[in-house]
Amino acid sequence: MFHRNSIQKSAAANFGWPTTLLRTIAIAIIAFVVISSASANFVFAEDTNSNSRRNVSLNSMEQYVYDAIMKDIKEIAAGNKASSELTVNLMPKISKTTFTASELGLGILGTGGKFSNEAKSAVERRCIGSLDTDKVLTALLMDAPYELYWFDKTSECIQSVNSGFSGSVSGSTITNIILTTAEVKFSMPVSADYSASGRMNTYSINTSETKAAAAIAKKAQSIVSAAASKSDYAKLVHYKNEVSSLATYNTSVASDPSLSSRYGDPYQLIYVFDGDQSTGVTCEGYCKAFKYLCDLTKFNNSSIRCYMVSGRMAGGTGAGPHMWNLVHMEDGKNYLVDVTNCDTGTVGYPSQLFLVGDPNGVSTNYKKRTSNGDVSFVYGSDMFEIYTTAELMIANHDYMPVSDSGSGTTSSVNWKRLAGNGRYDTMKAIVDEGFVRTGGTVVIATGTGFKDALAASGLAGLDDAPVVLTDGKSLSKQARDILVRLKPSKVYVAGGKAVVEDGVLTQIRTATGVTPKRIAGANSSATSAQLALEGRGRWKESTAIIATNKSFKDALSVAPIAYAKGYPILLADNGQSLSDAVINALKTIGIKNAIIVGGMGAVNTNVENQLRNAGVAIKVRLAGTNGVKTSAAIATWGIQNGLSANKMGVATSQNYPDALAGAALCGFNNSVLVLADDKAWENALFPKAYKSTIKTGYIFGGTSAVGEKTVSQLKANVA
Repeated sequence: MFHRNSIQKSAAANFGWPTTLLRTIAIAIIAFVVISSASANFVFAEDTNSNSRRNVSLNSMEQYVYDAIMKDIKEIAAGNKASSELTVNLMPKISKTTFTASELGLGILGTGGKFSNEAKSAVERRCIGSLDTDKVLTALLMDAPYELYWFDKTSECIQSVNSGFSGSVSGSTITNIILTTAEVKFSMPVSADYSASGRMNTYSINTSETKAAAAIAKKAQSIVSAAASKSDYAKLVHYKNEVSSLATYNTSVASDPSLSSRYGDPYQLIYVFDGDQSTGVTCEGYCKAFKYLCDLTKFNNSSIRCYMVSGRMAGGTGAGPHMWNLVHMEDGKNYLVDVTNCDTGTVGYPSQLFLVGDPNGVSTNYKKRTSNGDVSFVYGSDMFEIYTTAELMIANHDYMPVSDSGSGTTSSVNWKRLAGNGRYDTMKAIVDEGFVRTGGTVVIATGTGFKDALAASGLAGLDDAPVVLTDGKSLSKQARDILVRLKPSKVYVAGGKAVVEDGVLTQIRTATGVTPKRIAGANSSATSAQLALEGRGRWKESTAIIATNKSFKDALSVAPIAYAKGYPILLADNGQSLSDAVINALKTIGIKNAIIVGGMGAVNTNVENQLRNAGVAIKVRLAGTNGVKTSAAIATWGIQNGLSANKMGVATSQNYPDALAGAALCGFNNSVLVLADDKAWENALFPKAYKSTIKTGYIFGGTSAVGEKTVSQLKANVA
């Protein structure tokens, strides 16, 4: 009648919990014990919903027990209860307690004045039904990642169901049997971190410690409050970023059995929110913290929900037994979120394992390719007992954000094409669109190469200057017209004589009356170093951007960020090494942090090592599986770090001239740039997540660069 299974044991093993201390849950059914019954008032748990394990997995009696236990574990979590031996009186849930032999389908109820075991079992079946206390405990574990931070689930949790009976006797015949008492007791071991004795396998709680933990958990509520006005997608991004920022992966506990044998805070979410970077957590802590923030959130779309799942992972941090999240989004599909492997220095950093799917849409195992290699996930067998197949099935594509349904927000985006007859006419259209201030600074670069103009983006941003393109042999008419209109007081020329001849500088001086300053090195990487040195003393946040000089896509995409945030762009030779000139520039201008753009194929580990040897920490690597996806990753990071989607730009991924000037306009507008065209138009979906904020968007170049197919997709996704 009282069933048990191995869910807790197998779940613990697959969650990355220590397996050496797992014990079988004991259920002791003690019958014919007469104790006084008492009625109780129960407060139902406030953090359950229609898709919680409580409501999906449990029958009515199990839900009743769950609700009562949830009330007590919340009191423990808040520091208000000192014992973890929890008893639930089942009698208020039972409507009929007196039975005759015929009602139970029996010939007699017992002999010699004693009830038979058959009679007692029959009463229990009628009154209590199928009460599986293991299922109750599992549902609590899955639904309450915060409330059970104090519970040591690797030790023996004793669940006992006690029932007592009385009856009436007429002569030698027992005429009826009465259920007088029925209760279930959960003896839940306290983690040594919260035990009054500091030892495992105890049930007395140090309430000073639990009160302190409860206070720490208020940090989680402040994170949710800070995101209250954001869209549902932006809330999830915010939570991922916050957990990644607050959590440190506890390599020692994860890899050393002697440390992992003591199950406690490194496996919980308290260490995520305690403000102490020295208190690290395993994957379980990351996973629980993300779910807890989701549980605290009132999403605009009520169908959004977060699950915790477990199994094995290969290819990332925490390989082996692993725990991660699934998020059910408003499109009715589930997406993988592995916050552990979105943290700094991991395989999926910063968002490559955030709200992603698998092309096969599988419900047993899946694989995701990141810029740093493949990561595979396989569910533990117990997950199929806890969740339905539909709940474990992930989408066959990565999540594409949509605006909140029912929010009343509409978007009418004006997509403005800035183009002309050739690259210099397009450049002029772009500069004329956004740059009107006279007497400022102008940056001149060749329109027949991308390296110098891109490296100059950060310097241009320090003075809100346009990047103006010219032919290297003669000042282009369009460049001259811009110079005459803007009447600059300072003109920089990026690049040496091989790319912009001295005669061009003479023509600039004639047009403006200003002697231009050439900034150049022996090659493109050295020129990027000289441009960085020119801005010495004005760069922001001691941060530089590192990009390859081998191709243009990554540096094009990041140029608006360099412009808007005041970061120099320094080029790595073929993405394989930093020149002495670049290393010297990093040290001279005091760079402490680096943003690398592109995957390992674009900027390799040798560059990372050179940066570290120069005392430069790698703040983030922004990458996708190709140039188009990298541009989306860069733009997403830009928006997450202060830039806007309004006045964003879209340029072709196939060539660079239009985006050279367009990147400066985007940076000037504090906005982002994505690469797309009719051959690679997937980034036309990018604005969908931000359509409520976009009023104007720019398309750089004519239809031969960014065609009508892409424009149609842009319009459709912000309609």
